[in-house]
Amino acid sequence: MGINGLWFILIGITLAGYLYQSAHQFGVGVLVGGIGADAEGQWQVIRTIGPVLGLEEIWLLAAGAGIWYAFPGWWQLLGAAFGNILWTFLVLLLVRAAAVNIMRSIGPGPLLTACKYLLFLCSLLLRAVLGLVLANLIAGLPIDGQSNYSGSRGDLLSAPAITASLLAAAFCVYHGAVHLTSNLAEPLWRYAYQRAFLWGRIALVLAGIATVTAVYGTDIFTRFWVSMLFLIALLSIVLSSYLLGQSYNRRAFTCNGATIFIGIGALWAALYPRLMVSSLDPSFSLTIHNVSVNTGNRTFGLIVLALLVIGLTAWKRRSARPRF
Repeated sequence: MGINGLWFILIGITLAGYLYQSAHQFGVGVLVGGIGADAEGQWQVIRTIGPVLGLEEIWLLAAGAGIWYAFPGWWQLLGAAFGNILWTFLVLLLVRAAAVNIMRSIGPGPLLTACKYLLFLCSLLLRAVLGLVLANLIAGLPIDGQSNYSGSRGDLLSAPAITASLLAAAFCVYHGAVHLTSNLAEPLWRYAYQRAFLWGRIALVLAGIATVTAVYGTDIFTRFWVSMLFLIALLSIVLSSYLLGQSYNRRAFTCNGATIFIGIGALWAALYPRLMVSSLDPSFSLTIHNVSVNTGNRTFGLIVLALLVIGLTAWKRRSARPRF
């Protein structure tokens, strides 16, 4: 495996940490207008996720910094393939953060309404965009023999990538609704419960469709143990829906968190040792062995990033407050 493999694993851990910490917040952002029928209800819903731009975003920055520092060749290719999309992601992230923080501090009025729609749009698009980027890593992009991206924006919209993007958005809405069922009182609780059941079923249907497209459009199911990981992630969504039906809301929320870690773990395992798959020729795929790497002291950087991950985890456990 070597130092390249360790960097690859740690980048996956930081990405999974970001998704775990923020997935339900994006779901709440999509649901805030539909569950909170009035300004007071919307305020109660938005208060369940707290201020934005804090610990969660540090995980994302750590993942990006890890790619930039350890694998500059990977970073360059990501910029060539997803440059405008990644900039759009950053803008949406900032707009969403501003909308959440403004909604937490103002009363009813036109500004609150504008922030509600901005929050809905940004939360939905952010998860869809991130799902699209991650899916394209394994779905395959036109990468030539010189590790250059030779495609257009249309090459990013393959069937596996689109279905994975829709699944990511639907799952986050479901996860956010499950979060709200444990943080709201009647009558908002009942609305959240109904949304959770609806979006849970939508996520399951999309998971089935995404599995079919992945079977025919990617090679992620060619290894048995990787297939088992994806199957466990799918069964975890089913179990979460069952637990929610039995009124075990906290356990359903925990089950969704496990789905995130297992899903990212399965994706990273399916990729390894590749970083980005080439749709032109499998031998052109970017791997941890042929990518341009930082020639500096990457062992020291790996230790720093590992300590950051440990520190973030400890900080979260220390500062966490009961929400259920």
